[in-house]
Amino acid sequence: IPCWVSENLVDWEWAGWAYGKGNKENPETTIACAPEVIFYQGWFYLIESQTGEGHYVFRSKNPNGPFERVSENLGGKIDGTFYLADDGELYMASATLTGIAYRKVTVTEKSGTAEISFGEPKSLESATLSNAWTEGPGYFTRNGYSYVTFTGNHVDSAAYRVGYSYTTSDFI
Repeated sequence: IPCWVSENLVDWEWAGWAYGKGNKENPETTIACAPEVIFYQGWFYLIESQTGEGHYVFRSKNPNGPFERVSENLGGKIDGTFYLADDGELYMASATLTGIAYRKVTVTEKSGTAEISFGEPKSLESATLSNAWTEGPGYFTRNGYSYVTFTGNHVDSAAYRVGYSYTTSDFI
């Protein structure tokens, strides 16, 4: 997973490899899609998905890495994302062929080593583009509303679009 940094989102500088070099020695990042980083409990956590082949979670003290893998393949389809709820609980969501699945993430520190566990995936019924492919989930809350955004119909499709759902309670 290559890492670039920018102060202004226009000019970018090479920062090195966040993890591996996408080779046979690091098969979980051979086709790393949609990597995302979140700061949680003193660590930076990175999630990446292999094109339709599941997700891995990594962690580092530096947002540029290097990251170490802290999970086995979690399954799911594509575009894993983290969601930090208002109550401080961390969740992971990923797109499926028919919508979005989410699960609670629990991180426990023991002697400087992270023990990370994931709850059972649950389906988010209100986030789907009918019978189309759904990808790119995102969550946020503003002014008493919880929103979930998603895209679909495959990025190469002329019918590619963005959808959203909202509620006055929390989706999770």
